[in-house]
Amino acid sequence: MSLRSIKSNLDLSTSRRVSPTRLAPPLSKPIRQREKTPLKSGFTLKFGEKYHAFAFPEVPWPLGYEPEILDLDVLYHQFIKDSYGLTFVKFPEGIPRRVLDLGTGIGTWVVDAASHWKETEFVGLDVVPIQPALEATLEAETCSRIQWVTGNFLQKLPFDDNSFDYVRCVNVARGIPENKVTVTRREISRVLKPSGAVEVLVHNIVFPYVPQIVSQTPILETPRSPVAQEFRGLERHEHSLLENLFFGVFERRFINVRPTSIVANYLNIHFKHVTETPVHFQTTDPEQGTTRPRLPLRFLAWQAVFGCKESMWEEAMIAGQETGKDLFHEIPPTEEEEGLTTRQRFELLFERYEQEMRSHTGLSTAMEKLLGWKKPGPNGERGDVLRDLEEDLKTLSKSEVALSQSSSHDVDMSRQISCFVGFKGGT
Repeated sequence: MSLRSIKSNLDLSTSRRVSPTRLAPPLSKPIRQREKTPLKSGFTLKFGEKYHAFAFPEVPWPLGYEPEILDLDVLYHQFIKDSYGLTFVKFPEGIPRRVLDLGTGIGTWVVDAASHWKETEFVGLDVVPIQPALEATLEAETCSRIQWVTGNFLQKLPFDDNSFDYVRCVNVARGIPENKVTVTRREISRVLKPSGAVEVLVHNIVFPYVPQIVSQTPILETPRSPVAQEFRGLERHEHSLLENLFFGVFERRFINVRPTSIVANYLNIHFKHVTETPVHFQTTDPEQGTTRPRLPLRFLAWQAVFGCKESMWEEAMIAGQETGKDLFHEIPPTEEEEGLTTRQRFELLFERYEQEMRSHTGLSTAMEKLLGWKKPGPNGERGDVLRDLEEDLKTLSKSEVALSQSSSHDVDMSRQISCFVGFKGGT
């Protein structure tokens, strides 16, 4: 089953290319709400954006489930596969017979792996039912080896002891509070067979931005959160308020923004022969003769920020109640912002950030080439995910080259992704 087939068979109940509350200047109209469409159980709409319906103490996952956010999961899977293959694990006894993919999302990896590992049974577990119907596009034999399960991996897993040869956890650290890490690892160990393998791929949580040497956005004089300041150690920049809210989302959920620094310690408690593989996506520039990080390093960071939009709004409201201040009106309004509501100012700040990040990347080109999304039509109409992207850029625009040359941010991000592999003891 191809990646395009996976995408075309997703039942997302809603579709989004341009945020329903997005306001393009001039902001003279009230926020529009998306027409309500039937939602599957477990989902809710927040200002027209699709999120899970659980309270965050129960399910702290802060990202939404809009198609564009899920699209980046498909893209990231392909980059991982191209660079490292289907797995980082070297199975001593051959391909595993039964596999559990925790936080499977739309099931991209499961479907791809099932087409290569012909004798393996797969179980993909996620807290919401967003996986595709497979019968229309996969052979019956392959479908019979794939099972989707809806459940919360922060609780007791709905499987018997010693059920799987291999458990895979990729990019789920953004939804695991520190007080749940030990419980989660213990459950993984319980369902693994003796000598079974666990793979945990994590990336640190960062807030990407365009350096002022490239950016045309004026700097807003806002204080930075302690976590943002300590983690990044960078100067104040024009999107500091959004950065504060972004890191505040994870602080409030007790989610460690540097999971690469703690995963090995937790795995060593329950597993043996734990190894770490730093993940690097490198590409060579033939004109410059240099090697630099590839685009996926930023994809994950942007996916987190864009996906956390409504969680950031909720954080602003909670922080405002706690401090008795309207964070957005603490900033002197520009002429464009005069008379706007708090929500409208948030929309405008987020819009500025999103437009700036998109305009300085080759995101549209990468998605078009890899997944076949359409270019803008002859009359300017946009197809699929590219409808709200700028005209497809060449692989790297001059601005992006300037970004990589002017900031340590890219270099820093090249050290933010690691994969950890361990094995359960016993025979």
